[in-house]
Parts: sequence; C-alpha cells; structure tokens
Amino acid sequence: MWNGKGRIVGITDDFHNDNLRFGIEPMIFMYSENIGSHYFIKLSGKAALTEQIELIGDVFRKHNPDYPFEYTFLDDVFNQEYQTERVIGSSP
Repeated sequence: MWNGKGRIVGITDDFHNDNLRFGIEPMIFMYSENIGSHYFIKLSGKAALTEQIELIGDVFRKHNPDYPFEYTFLDDVFNQEYQTERVIGSSP
C-alpha cells in the first residue's frame, strides 16, 4: 500500500463501514507509527466503561503527550449519520 510493504495479520467478514445507503466496499485497517490519528477500539462488556476509557486515555497520553485525547462512540456517529432519515420518517 502506498508503495510500501506490509503484513496481513487478520481478515474479517464483510461489514458496512459507511452509510447503509452504500454497498459494502473493501477496506484496510492499517497501523502506522507515523500516519493516522483515528483508532477503532472494541471495549469489553466486563469492565466499567469509564475505567476502560481512562485506561485508554492513559496509554494515549503516554505515547502522544502533545495531543489531546478525544473519543467518540460509533453509535453516536451512526445516530448523527441517520438523523436525516429519522426526521423524514417522522414527518406527517
């Protein structure tokens, strides 16, 4: 990718990564120490959410002290993405 070499460490089933109005398209999740600022993390349902976020924030700040730790939840992103459909669907 981008004229570089990499190593495939896993493959996942197809899933929607974008608005459901679009089809499923190929996607690469890539780790780079030099590129990227967004990470997707699946949290365990066994530990308290606030504790998990604090731990992730601690790791982030340890390795990125010059950048603020900010996060969002995908369900909030999806809710915002489909706000238009909800408004149209609730119109009389």
